[in-house]
Amino acid sequence: MAPERKWIWCLAALFTLGLHAGELAASEDPQPDWKQSLFSASDPIAQLWPNNFTSTVHKSHQLWFVMFYVAWCGHCRRAAPIYSLFSQQIRDWSPVVKLGAVTCSDLANQKLCRSYGVEGYPTFKLFPPNSDPSFKGTPATAGRNDDVTHNLRDVLLQFINQLVLSGNTDPSWPPLNYVNSARELQTRDSNFTFIVVEDTKLSDRNIGLAVMLDLLSARPKVIVGRMTIQRARVSSPGLYVYTKGRLLFPVTSLLSEEAMVTSINRYSALTPQVSSTVGDYVTTIAPVTPARNLDDLIRPKGLHMKDLESSLYRSLWMEVAAHSSISGDQLSALKKYVYLLAQYHPSEEHVKNFLTKLNDWLQSTSDPMAVSIWSQKLDEFQSRNAFIPENETYTGCAGSSPQFRGYTCSLWMTFHALTVSAYQAHSSDPRFHPLTILNIIADYIKYFFGCRECADHFAQMARTMPDEVSSVRDLVLWLWRAHNRVNLRLHGDVATEDPYAPKIQFPPQIACPSCVDERLGKDPFSIPDDAWQLDHVMDYLTRYYSKRSVIDDHDESTQNIQSDASSPSLQHSQRSVSCVLVSTDWTTCSRSCDVGVSTRMINSESDCRLQIETRLCMLRPCTIQFTDWTRSPWHIDNCPKVAHTYRLIKPQALSYGNCTTVDSRLWRVCGRCPRTRQGRTICCRPARSTTSLMDVVCTTRAAVDSRVMVTATQLLVEDIEYCECNDNCFDYQP
Repeated sequence: MAPERKWIWCLAALFTLGLHAGELAASEDPQPDWKQSLFSASDPIAQLWPNNFTSTVHKSHQLWFVMFYVAWCGHCRRAAPIYSLFSQQIRDWSPVVKLGAVTCSDLANQKLCRSYGVEGYPTFKLFPPNSDPSFKGTPATAGRNDDVTHNLRDVLLQFINQLVLSGNTDPSWPPLNYVNSARELQTRDSNFTFIVVEDTKLSDRNIGLAVMLDLLSARPKVIVGRMTIQRARVSSPGLYVYTKGRLLFPVTSLLSEEAMVTSINRYSALTPQVSSTVGDYVTTIAPVTPARNLDDLIRPKGLHMKDLESSLYRSLWMEVAAHSSISGDQLSALKKYVYLLAQYHPSEEHVKNFLTKLNDWLQSTSDPMAVSIWSQKLDEFQSRNAFIPENETYTGCAGSSPQFRGYTCSLWMTFHALTVSAYQAHSSDPRFHPLTILNIIADYIKYFFGCRECADHFAQMARTMPDEVSSVRDLVLWLWRAHNRVNLRLHGDVATEDPYAPKIQFPPQIACPSCVDERLGKDPFSIPDDAWQLDHVMDYLTRYYSKRSVIDDHDESTQNIQSDASSPSLQHSQRSVSCVLVSTDWTTCSRSCDVGVSTRMINSESDCRLQIETRLCMLRPCTIQFTDWTRSPWHIDNCPKVAHTYRLIKPQALSYGNCTTVDSRLWRVCGRCPRTRQGRTICCRPARSTTSLMDVVCTTRAAVDSRVMVTATQLLVEDIEYCECNDNCFDYQP
């Protein structure tokens, strides 16, 4: 082959390799996750990504108002429908203003959000027309204590006015500046010319600008301008029409944008323009039909390894990496937090190894630290035996849709697990300072948690820590109380509460009957402080958040964890011989008379997944006298312990809440024992019982038309064989 042809083939090969390399590099970039968007295609809000941000925003003739948000942030979810409504209201401003949104919780946008200096959410930024690609945007502010979300219109009008007065508008914009004479506005095609006369000494200085923008779609038939009261030479501000005699004729003196737009529409006999409502914005979210059974909704799902690992991934790879550099108190907080994770995180060996390597490097890092170095080290430390899965897969913290639960749920789980792990390691160490752990958690939230409103609320709660935490036990209980306070505050918030996982007080009575005094804590969504039995709560928390209770759900067979999987019928039918069955004893019935509930922890034989079973129970009826019972004939001759066991004379169905068993039975029940025996309290309780599935019907009444709906299901029910008297009454309610 001739030398020239060889060169041609080599160049062609290199060019082809370059193309494939470029395609390969492009394919490695994270792809947009549309499921995380809080906006729909019908909203006049542009979805912005790294590949269209510069061409859409910086090379635009309009100014851009951009919302940076994360899908898991409650404040962002409340702001999204407001932002969406606002975009509809200012649709006619489109020759001047465009609205956009960036989903920073999407890995594809991580570098974009960091490059624009976004560290808290939601963040609103303004970009003037034809801005330089290096311009990072003007942060939208609404005063010292005001929320931008509820002042979108005022913030935007103020920015537009600054651009107009400074002459930094685009030539394509209509004239929006003050005029010296109404004749400057008249055109050959205009039928009406209106002037908004402003008194610049009044607080609302942008009312004329707002009216002009509201009626841009009516140009050129209707022209609206604005003048100062000094130039107009009239006695009072208001709306005026420029008549043929070149005089200003008053239309309305109401200094209201809505009143002026309405007056112009009526005066000019135009059809009403796009809505000019300037009142309060209302957060509206399409309702989601909740599950049928409240017990299924509030049953705890356990501590899952995938949730804990997903929390680490978002925390380290995205929350910390959202900052351009980390220094001072922020770097100190990060070092302490990573140390806390390395010491107490209830993770598997590969995660522990990674956290140990990260901690060893970070403690010797100098101040300041560039985030690019941080991200580089995260990737560098990933190895076969030391790694954190680089994805988010939530199981116990999975929501009914992507914007619910997820990261925030898993972060709470992580914090609880850290406090319990520290408690178990230092419960007998008098030198241990429990406040240290909580201060580290509080500082992480202060400096790195993206939802700024959430961080502010946590900081307010943290002010009580010095007064409420004096022992290592208080370490666990303070965070538990804080979490319940957040649930109480957010319960019923349609923007943040998953209808399939309502924000209850934890632990619910169905999971831990002995944790709550049923006489005081009947409402699962609001349980007073004095209703909690703290010794039982502490025992439950240290078991629930213990490393031994973590569910390893990496096996594909354990990924389908839904609320229905907690139902008793599935718990019984899905077991196989692949795992040794292990369970705790059933707890004492939650009520000393009539129908209550008892629970136990049990693993699934098919996948060893730890779960909670709940059954109905009845120690004795409250209203039936002993004379209405009959001694149980079974075991009386063989076992003297059954002397306190009775059987009901008439068959009875069991009712609990709005559910009743289909069948009635002659239930065995327990009698009563002497109050004390040699100074000790004696209680009568079941000594042997069986558990079986029974058909039940549940009724609910519709709130709108009061129709009664009936559903059928199955529940576990305790069937007492015989009772005995003993002094094992630590969780017994006489």
